[in-house]
Amino acid sequence: PEARLAQAQAAMDRGDYVAARSFLVVGLRSLPEGDRRRVRFHERMGSLLLLKKDFRGAIQAYAEGVNLAFADGYSDQSVADSYIGIGMCFTAGKNYADAERSFRKGLAMGPSPKALQIAQAQLKALNVAPAP
Repeated sequence: PEARLAQAQAAMDRGDYVAARSFLVVGLRSLPEGDRRRVRFHERMGSLLLLKKDFRGAIQAYAEGVNLAFADGYSDQSVADSYIGIGMCFTAGKNYADAERSFRKGLAMGPSPKALQIAQAQLKALNVAPAP
């Protein structure tokens, strides 16, 4: 499954969204129910859909991963990054109050360095103070 994530990310980086989606779908199908890595696949699918400007689909993908994590009683960097992705979708839809809440929730959960930078920049652009 990790190889599929790497292949999906490489495809996303080169703009081949069809291949990226295929790698993510195949990788997700290879994981058993309850496998925590499923959350990361949903987060990456959300990011792919965000790149494609399918904001509704991105929110659904991110939320599916978040819900899986919470159902199993855990949180990790993928959950934090998902909240920041949701915030990006809300920003694109000009739903700034929900965007701010999503960014702050993601920041509080310990996002990846890249997601941290994105959230801080977005909060600054929204004219609100980033979380410390």
